[in-house]
Formats: sequence, C-alpha cells, structure tokens
Amino acid sequence: MPSQFLSNLELQTEQAKAEGYINGPAPSLNKQNISTQYNEGNTSLPTDVPALLPYYPDLTVTPNMGMSLEGIDVKMVNNLQIIDAASLTTGAVTVTLTAAQIASIHTTPIQIVPPPGVGYFVQVQQAVFKYNFGTVQYSNGGPGAWTLTYNKGSKPTSVSVAASTWMTGAQNGIAVAVNTGIDDANYAADLDNAALVISSTNNPSGGDGTISVTVWYLLNAFVPINQPIWGS
Repeated sequence: MPSQFLSNLELQTEQAKAEGYINGPAPSLNKQNISTQYNEGNTSLPTDVPALLPYYPDLTVTPNMGMSLEGIDVKMVNNLQIIDAASLTTGAVTVTLTAAQIASIHTTPIQIVPPPGVGYFVQVQQAVFKYNFGTVQYSNGGPGAWTLTYNKGSKPTSVSVAASTWMTGAQNGIAVAVNTGIDDANYAADLDNAALVISSTNNPSGGDGTISVTVWYLLNAFVPINQPIWGS
C-alpha cells in the first residue's frame, strides 16, 4: 500500500498523461483506474464508486477471443475470463541426455514432459534435437529413428527424426521435427494424463557426446462430449 495516495485530481492528471493528453483537460478516471484505487483503499475518490466492477466493463465481447458477453451474467463472465487465460497453456522444456542415457535410450526411454494431470494431454508443436559432440563419435546412430511418444497408449506421436548423420559424426548436429498431428489410433484414455518420453529404435553405442532435446507444446484440456461447455 502506498504511503500517501494521490488525490482524485492528481489521478486524473496522471491518467491524462498516460493517455497522451498532456496539455489538455484531465478526463474523468476510467472504471479500471477507479476500481484499482478503491480496492487499494484510496479514500479521496467519490463516495459513490462501487467496490467491484465487471471483468469486461462496457464491452460486448471478450477482448482476447471475441466471445459475446451480451445477456451473460457476472458468473459467466468470470468463467469466460478463466477460459481466455487457461484453455491452452503453452510450455517449453529442454532436457540434456547424457552419454549413458543415450546408450540405453531404446531400452530405457527418458521422460521429457511429466504427466499434466487428469483431464489434460500434451500436444507437441515442435522438437529440436541438438547433438553436442564430445571426443568420440557414436558408431550406430542409424538407421533408427528418435521419437517423442506418450508413456501409454497404442501409438507414438507423429514427432520423430531419423537417426542420420546429425548425431553420428565428429561434430555438433541439429535435427528439427514438427508435429503434424496425433496418431488417430490414440484415444482419450491413451492420452489423458500421459507423460511425454523420448526413445529411439536402437541403442547408440561407442560415443561420449550428449543430446539436448527442446520441446514446445500445448497443454490441452479434455472437454467431455456429453457435457455442454456452458451447462444448461
């Protein structure tokens, strides 16, 4: 809490400056500024200012997704704000595989993204594999493929890269994979709360380099088909 609040006129002046009207008359405070000051305990405001204002005052649609607010009560507006902010959560993670992990990557896949929680699944957008050469190159990196898969279900994701020269030479290498969609053999039960792991179709041997895997993903929420989103 500030040690001394600005007066109503001082607040209007600061708002005018923020809006570009430095030399013009100070406009009345907008509702957002009034609400902020009121909730902070500023007593210099007019006495008829309400304590709470709607999330989207004077709007007919939500600002992020353009959904209509006409004829919707306050509780529904609150729900729309939550959906705006959290319906799709993006994330990125980088995991560096040691030489020992690479040597057993087919036998023991490594977790990249932990289980997201019941009702959610991880939708991969893109993955970058960066090979960091050590002192000895791997002797059998190919022809096996490196794949990002779910730790349950019938099929892997469609994100994979061929184990070609990107990780078998005596120099650093890069491989990029872009997701084109989840395999249609997967079902909700397969993907719900499933971790994302990385594996390969063989165990590369003989080398001492590392591989850094960066994955960009969306955290998607399941919406039951038989349950209306807005209720009834």
